[in-house]
Amino acid sequence: MQQSMQRSRGGKGDAFCLGSGCKSERAASNYQQQTDFFEDYLKKLKEKTVEMDDKISGAEFRLVQNVQENGNLRSKVAQSPDKRALEEKKLAREEARNAERLAMHTLHEKTSLVEVFSKGRFLYFFI
Repeated sequence: MQQSMQRSRGGKGDAFCLGSGCKSERAASNYQQQTDFFEDYLKKLKEKTVEMDDKISGAEFRLVQNVQENGNLRSKVAQSPDKRALEEKKLAREEARNAERLAMHTLHEKTSLVEVFSKGRFLYFFI
């Protein structure tokens, strides 16, 4: 019974493998590299999510401030009651649309990040 001996290229130096042992070592090394890659990728995604949350919070705060300032300035402008009520309704409708757009944009960004992470995690388990 003769066994072929192959020199390992997995960075083990002068180590020798018997038969299919080298394949399993290479596969384990590949899986470890993939794990490291996905862990780094996940860390970057989490950092990016935190940055985006901070930007969104800042934008929402500025939006609230601008709405308040706009309301204060509008109250100083002399207008008829009907026209003022119409303007306020338009403003409220526009603010609601802007808030909805911002919420949808935020949802899409977070959903895409989760989807990317999930696909990466899925690939990791089936590679």
